[in-house]
Amino acid sequence: MSDRDALLAAIRAHPDDDTPRLIFADFLDDAGESARAAFVRAQVEVARSEPWEPVAVRCRWHDADAVSGRAFAAELAPLRHPVAWAQYPFRRGFGYAIHVTRAAAWPEFAEPVFDLEPVGALSFWSGTLDEWKRVAASPHVKRFRELTFHNNPIEPLFALRDNPDASGVTDIRFERATGAGMPEVIEDLSRSVLGRAARGLHFRAGYGSTGALMGALSAGAPLERLSFRIMGLTADHLEALFDGPGAAALRALHLRDEPLGA
Repeated sequence: MSDRDALLAAIRAHPDDDTPRLIFADFLDDAGESARAAFVRAQVEVARSEPWEPVAVRCRWHDADAVSGRAFAAELAPLRHPVAWAQYPFRRGFGYAIHVTRAAAWPEFAEPVFDLEPVGALSFWSGTLDEWKRVAASPHVKRFRELTFHNNPIEPLFALRDNPDASGVTDIRFERATGAGMPEVIEDLSRSVLGRAARGLHFRAGYGSTGALMGALSAGAPLERLSFRIMGLTADHLEALFDGPGAAALRALHLRDEPLGA
């Protein structure tokens, strides 16, 4: 095994550790790949910073390539439909975010990616309960850090929520948070291994039962990050959110396209 391959294997084996990544950046400098080395270091620094800190703001607005990694996209492992790299696939210098449009594709097309890149963020679309159970049984679940559900999250959460390997998940995003059952989904989630591990929940596009959802979040386990977009939030909803322990530890609250009233 070459030095390069050994360093890349160490990064995949220890995806939460920055040290192998920074050692690899030094190796890239020695190999004459200074631009790639600088990209890895910049992304590590951004990942260590809060979104409002100067280094993160500077990269977002003045050095977009440090966020997108566009110059290095060709170095990512090639993927086959229905699995694809996300629009912004990189985190901490390596491939991190993938789309899995069909859970049925998991064994053949998604699992092999974990042997190629330190993947941690996954966006899921459709699947049957049996397919979600196969995903939940994967040894790669311990690598999951950020999950996005674009359709009904009930079945994938049912399959994943009590898996002890899911305790590494930090953030869960619901891209279709409408529906009368969403408060119950959050209540069940907060009592599970997955829900107790997650420090951030993010909701988009849901007017159906926003008041009950706020009640479920307020009464749930404390969260550090919450975001809402097109959820029809009012000032009363936010008052209800901050009424209980669920918001007691919040460090970031992101609102977008919300009316909030007066």
